[in-house]
Order: sequence, then structure tokens, then C-alpha cells
Amino acid sequence: MFFQQSNVPDIEKYFRNTFIKLKEFGDELFFVNHVGSCAVLGKDQSGEDFELILSDAMPYEVDYVLPSRSVFQSGNRVSMLQRIPARQYKRGLCSDNTQLVDVYTGEKLPVDMDTLVGFVNKPRYTTFDEIIRKKVGKSVALNSRFSYHTADGSIRCDLKPIGLVETSTKTIKVNKLFEPEIKQLLDLCKETIKVVYHE
Repeated sequence: MFFQQSNVPDIEKYFRNTFIKLKEFGDELFFVNHVGSCAVLGKDQSGEDFELILSDAMPYEVDYVLPSRSVFQSGNRVSMLQRIPARQYKRGLCSDNTQLVDVYTGEKLPVDMDTLVGFVNKPRYTTFDEIIRKKVGKSVALNSRFSYHTADGSIRCDLKPIGLVETSTKTIKVNKLFEPEIKQLLDLCKETIKVVYHE
């Protein structure tokens, strides 16, 4: 959508109180908190004010594709961001069209700058080597769909438990449906880890 003066009502409807990205700034998020007749105002990730001047002579294109689902590391927890599958009119990311949950507790998390920064910054994923050597926190993301929880040794795909890691025997017990994904994660390992598949 083009941000320009003749589109102010649409910008207000679709983007006010949402998070957007601006193409010149890569993955940095911007929160739109005001749409005026001449400018869009808000805050960037560092809390600084930003202003995007609106001009029909020089329209600015905002085309932020909302993510569908992703697991990511957020401090000492693993969070999952997912679209809310209802018909929504907001085109920026907000709590009307997106939800964040703690993968292990199911607790809903606020959709705000603090919780979203972990998603856009894409921190590195943990390997099974680190899990076997017990060099992990309480919950760690393995990739964009899988995570591991230290307290019960479970591996989850999104929110669903699909396997267990036994660090003492260096064994992973996992549902056979997830064999390709687990093999792909194991290809990153130097440790010899036994995998037991079950239905």
C-alpha cells in the first residue's frame, strides 16, 4: 500500500497501532501510533520517534507480509508467533491479527516491541550437541518449528510434544512422522546421538 496524503483514511484504518517494517531498515520494526494529514508518526525499536512524511508526489510503499507461524527464542523462553485466522483488516502486525504464546506454558504474551524484537532479530538456534552437554536454558528453539524443554526433556513441534531427549543415554525418542526434520537437526551435530522412532 502507498503511504501518501490521498490515502490518509486507509493508512489510519489499516496501519494505526500496528508494527511495520520499512524497506530501508531491513528487519527493524516501527510502531505506528499516529496518522496525520501530512505524516505518519511512531517509535522505532530503540524507542526513538520516527516521522514518515506523506506526499502524493512521492508516495512511499509499505508492503509488510505478516508471518504465518514461527517458533523463536525470546530470552529464557521459547515463544510462538502465529496469525489469528479470523478476517482482519489491519495490515501491520498487531494483537488483532497475531498472537504470541509461550510454547510450554501456553501463556499468552503481549504483542509489543519487547516480545517482537526476539522474532525479528532471529537469534541463533540451539543444537542437540548443546542439549546433550546440558549447556542450555530452560527452553530453547531448535529451528523455526521445533523446540526443547529442559524440565521434562520434551521436543515440540509448534505447541505439540513429539519426542523426548534422554541426555544421560544420548538418546532421542521421537514420533516417526518427524524423522526427516529430526535427521536434518542431527546433521548439525558432532555428538553420536541414538534416535529411536515410534508411531
